[in-house]
Amino acid sequence: MPTRFHSAFIHRFVCIGGSESDRPIDGLKGYLCPKGFYCPAGSAIEVPCEPGTYSPMPGASFCLPCPPGTMCNTPGTKEPIICSAGHYCPVQTAYPLPCPAGTMNMMEGALSATACVACPAGSFCRGEANDQPDGPCLQGYFCQGGATDAVPLVSEMFPRNGFCPSGHYCPEGALTPMPCPLGSIRNNTGGTSLESCLPCPAGHYCASEGLQMPSGSCLPGFYCPAGFSALSPNAFLCPKGHHCPPGSASPLPCPAGEYQPNRGSEVCVPCQPGYYCEETIAGDPQPCPPHTYCPPATKVPQLCHNGTFTPAHTSGLQEPNDCLPCPPGKFCRRGQIQGSCAAGFFCLSGSYEFTPHGPSVAAACPPGVICAGLCPAGFYCPEGTDEPLACPPNTLRSLPGARHKADCLPCPSGYWCHQGKCGDIL
Repeated sequence: MPTRFHSAFIHRFVCIGGSESDRPIDGLKGYLCPKGFYCPAGSAIEVPCEPGTYSPMPGASFCLPCPPGTMCNTPGTKEPIICSAGHYCPVQTAYPLPCPAGTMNMMEGALSATACVACPAGSFCRGEANDQPDGPCLQGYFCQGGATDAVPLVSEMFPRNGFCPSGHYCPEGALTPMPCPLGSIRNNTGGTSLESCLPCPAGHYCASEGLQMPSGSCLPGFYCPAGFSALSPNAFLCPKGHHCPPGSASPLPCPAGEYQPNRGSEVCVPCQPGYYCEETIAGDPQPCPPHTYCPPATKVPQLCHNGTFTPAHTSGLQEPNDCLPCPPGKFCRRGQIQGSCAAGFFCLSGSYEFTPHGPSVAAACPPGVICAGLCPAGFYCPEGTDEPLACPPNTLRSLPGARHKADCLPCPSGYWCHQGKCGDIL
């Protein structure tokens, strides 16, 4: 039994009129049905093959469907045309079907939509009928595939297309986000290059790739400097004479009055009594020098109060009462004996002036009390006097401030005098 293909080519003719045969070939009364046309029985004129069909041989009674991978895009097609790249052509295609946006087909003769593959990673395929990518995706974005524009959009098939995520950077045409390296971070999206990754912030460490925030703060007793990009919480050991609390960017000098003799310390220790600790001085506290005292946490040695002193070889005093009262006949300032009290004055204890103006003579001078002053009437006081000297018998001194024994005058007539004082003769 003849097939459809064979029956298509049982020669058909066109009978114009007056033909004496069912197969006229003289061209006047009829002719063989030409290529690209078909002629049903009794045809007075040939019929062109419709788009999507063709007739490759003369005498056809019907047209053949255009085979898959080809197209027949004009009426009267004699031979199918190979399907163009960027398209696909199923059976009986009149016009090639374009591959959709985000896909491409580099080969000619595609049979079906399965020939349209997703635009490659790192590239975009804008619009339809792409036979190659239009270009690379923009920097700051990444394209895993199927991108329809240089700024890729998320799709059901490629849900991660889009902005470069934080902790990463995406150069032009990035297939996948590149993680910021160890010791760096990026806390915003859209990084475009390695320079978009910032050094780990001072006082912190960044121990893994792709961080948007530091891994944590530097440990107590250590520091993580700016620009170093610390990879661990114990980047640098805190040096002697400094302290490093958690998250230190640099070692902090011990403040005045404190010290730290060890490395790797979080805090400084108050200077012990009898010693002083100057700012930025590393190492052990210094003994309090002579003429001074140093209570706990002393920054600068304190001078003994005026009216007190220490011997030149004495050091390490802790409080003001450790300083000694100025000795009799002397005056003391800045913790040292400055010299003898002036003539006409007495200095029993605690004097700090060359010419003191203190209370009158006391039998005993309590600690911390200044017992010094102008030589009283009836007495005289040579230079360096600790206790006023009474005028000799039968002499008197009615005014204070006598310097020498000669300042005591003879007792006047009609009076008697005892220890510089006089009275009426009975």
